Amino acid sequence: MPLIQAWELSEFAREYFRGTLKTANKVYSLQYGSVAEDDKLRRNSNRQKAFQSHIDLCKHPVQSRIEILETWEQEKRCGNCLEYAQIAANEGIKRKIPNIWLASYINGLHVFLVLTDTPAQFDIMPIKDFKNFEQNDFFVCDPWFNISCKLCLYHSKTFEKACDWNSKGKEITSKLFRTGEPAIQWFHRLADSKIEFCQITNEKGEAVSLGYDIF
Repeated sequence: MPLIQAWELSEFAREYFRGTLKTANKVYSLQYGSVAEDDKLRRNSNRQKAFQSHIDLCKHPVQSRIEILETWEQEKRCGNCLEYAQIAANEGIKRKIPNIWLASYINGLHVFLVLTDTPAQFDIMPIKDFKNFEQNDFFVCDPWFNISCKLCLYHSKTFEKACDWNSKGKEITSKLFRTGEPAIQWFHRLADSKIEFCQITNEKGEAVSLGYDIF
């Protein structure tokens, strides 16, 4: 059941941003990659618009950004991993899905959700340590990455997605790389970084936090 719920929440968040500017931190290199140049130029143009929209969004506190997005017209709406995770988490709360966790990289690189079939406790760890949960029915909901999988597979799934993006010429922007860094290079920084967890709903599906205290 948590896998189906993880997939449904991911699809809900992706549908929310469908037809919008989407993300402000994904661009295409014009120097390499299999994607047609016209498609790259279209994405890069939308990314520039999304970047400006995201600057406006980040002027507001994290806890009010979803409400702000709701007031925007679709052609201005955008979101990075945090907003995608927020949309998914809010829907999970509405559905009273139990044991939802917000997983956030301490260095601010990325955010996603984890759904567990039983109450759990998580230490601060890198994604390579997720292999230790092979015997648990814990699942990832990562709409920004478009990944829904068992927690122990998340490391390999993100590597596969980064390789696919890299072959297409997709790059990720950040505070360090304003114009974008190759997706596989970004993944290696991701893999070396540690994650902390904040519980969003308890075993009854009741909201206990929205995770804003870890940002």
